[in-house]
Amino acid sequence: MQKGEPQVKVDFGKIAGQERAKAFLSAALSGGDIASAYLFEGPEGVGKATLALEFAKALNCENPKVRPCNRCRTCRMISGFSHLDLIVLLPGDPEEWMEEIGKDGRIRPPSYDPTREISINQIRELKKELSKAPYEARYRVVLILNAENLSLEAQNAFLKTLEEPPPRTTFLLISSQPEKVLPTIVSRARRVKFAPLDEDEFVSLDLGLKEKKLLFRLSGGSPGKALKLVELGLLDLRKDLLNLLRTREPDVVGNKILPSLQGSGSKGDLEAFFNVYQSVLRDLLLLKIGVGRNLLTNQDLAPQVEKTTRNMSTVEISALLEISFKVEVLSRKNTNRDLLIYTLFRPVFDRDQG
Repeated sequence: MQKGEPQVKVDFGKIAGQERAKAFLSAALSGGDIASAYLFEGPEGVGKATLALEFAKALNCENPKVRPCNRCRTCRMISGFSHLDLIVLLPGDPEEWMEEIGKDGRIRPPSYDPTREISINQIRELKKELSKAPYEARYRVVLILNAENLSLEAQNAFLKTLEEPPPRTTFLLISSQPEKVLPTIVSRARRVKFAPLDEDEFVSLDLGLKEKKLLFRLSGGSPGKALKLVELGLLDLRKDLLNLLRTREPDVVGNKILPSLQGSGSKGDLEAFFNVYQSVLRDLLLLKIGVGRNLLTNQDLAPQVEKTTRNMSTVEISALLEISFKVEVLSRKNTNRDLLIYTLFRPVFDRDQG
């Protein structure tokens, strides 16, 4: 709300948890003290982009009593990413992802690739658009998803815009790696902190998911990560991983693991896979050093985990975990996916380890 407007209720009830972030933004809206830039920072998949979109709606909602109402024309258009005063920046050509964005209630498109950059050319196009006045909204909102994806050139060019922000325009930068954003950009934005959901908040979510407590442990309290785990079938893949580690049968890689990772080809899929594989290795290590089953991430597979530890040494499990971290780093570059997976599991077939 702008200063001088009648007081209205701010309702961010659509967002689970994040009470501190919601209170901070509600106070800004209620007081009409809207900054030219905000940095929404915190772990991946905990609602940063979703709350940013709700904030964009609240800034422009037509309802005189409750904002965002999610019913008025403006709220509906922003929800559908069709409002002319909502500008979204993602890596790549917008023609590649505009049809996907907002699909099934998601903000990031399924093909989003966290290894690609937001280029300086995209910032130049943004500046051209910002040279015009907002079309109809009280506030034009520029939503920069994964601000750490801005190339260094793009960040320097964007900094000049932040130094002299256009009127009636608010920039919402979303980042799970704010340390990769230039300090000069961060200093010009109000920082909005996000945290993983606690178990009660996570379990209360209506995500249409079963095994919520297991997904809470595997995702670290991130609903976004939990949804990806389910979509990629990675809960079932855990059994194949344990089978591979127990039997050391190469066919498991070609027949089970690689086919499950074809999907959309997004690097984000690989990140989810590495999280699951590493959770299995950590559980093996915990049982090997005598930790009880109740502290395992994959508690539902405790008997299989225990059986797998019988033919593996602590040294071997630790080595496999270290290799997984190294291959995960390689996966963020443009490396052949099949080669990565075979590199990851090749030590499994080397019985001389440990």
